Amino acid sequence: MRRAARLDANHNQVREHLEANGYSVVSLAPVGHDIPDLLVAKERFSALVEVKDGQKPPSKRKLSDGQKSFRETWRGVVITALNETHALMQLEAWRALICK
Repeated sequence: MRRAARLDANHNQVREHLEANGYSVVSLAPVGHDIPDLLVAKERFSALVEVKDGQKPPSKRKLSDGQKSFRETWRGVVITALNETHALMQLEAWRALICK
């Protein structure tokens, strides 16, 4: 039996901030299986976002082995966000790079 997905404390804050800045956001957290927490898109750009709680010590926000493995095989953009500002900054940088 699969356990319920555990969300980082800032998961909803990150999602709401991205939506307020024009991103479509779908939470993939219930899917589990080391898939990142959020699927986001804006205009022609999409990415996966792994949300980690930036308030926790670095040892508590490390990627699991499964999350690392997913990143190594995924052929799209995957970022790790420690808070809503960090998420938006990284996504906007990737979007500018890809959607020139």
